[in-house]
Amino acid sequence: MSHILLVEDDPEINRLLTDFLTENGYQVTSLFNGLHVQDCLARETIDLVLLDIMLPYRNGDRVLADIRRQYTLPIIIISARETTQNKIDLLRLGADDYITKPFDMEEVLARIESCLRRIQFQSAVPKRLQYKNLIFDGEKKYGLPERTGTAPDCEGTGHTGITNEISRQNIFQGQSISKYLEYGVSERR
Repeated sequence: MSHILLVEDDPEINRLLTDFLTENGYQVTSLFNGLHVQDCLARETIDLVLLDIMLPYRNGDRVLADIRRQYTLPIIIISARETTQNKIDLLRLGADDYITKPFDMEEVLARIESCLRRIQFQSAVPKRLQYKNLIFDGEKKYGLPERTGTAPDCEGTGHTGITNEISRQNIFQGQSISKYLEYGVSERR
C-alpha cells in the first residue's frame, strides 16, 4: 500500500481527498500547513506528496523547494493558481505534476497512479541484460582473462587498457565495453 502525504489547508478538500484515497487503497497522512512537512517526511516512509501551494505559515513553493533538496519522491501540486507561468515555475522547481482546482477526483487518482508507476519502473534495475550474443547477468561477477600486450587504444601510453573486472556500475554509467568484447569476457568463478 502506497503512503501519500496530503498537504492541504482547506479542511473540506483535505477530508474529501483523504477519504477518496483511503477508499482506493492508499494510506494517507494529512497536514493542514507547510510547517511540519519535513518532520513528517523524516519520520514516515512517504511514496508521494500532494501539495497545495497557498498554505498558511509556510507556502507551498518553499515546501516544494525544501522537499527537493532532500528527496526525490513524486510531488503533485494541487492549486487554484491556474496561470501557465505559475505551472511552469513550479514544474521547474521540482513538481512532477500540476492539478488545477477545482479538480475531478478520478483525474487526481489517475495522476497519482501514473507518478507511482513511473517511480516503480525507474527504481527497478534489470538483473539481466542481453544484446544479441552479449549477456550481462547482474548476479554474476565477470572478469577478463589474463592477457599480455597493449590494447590498440592505449598504445604508447604505458597502460594496457585492460581492467580486471567489468562492473555493473561501469555498464550503467555508459562506459564503453568494446575493449572487453575485443579481448574476451569470461565469467569469473
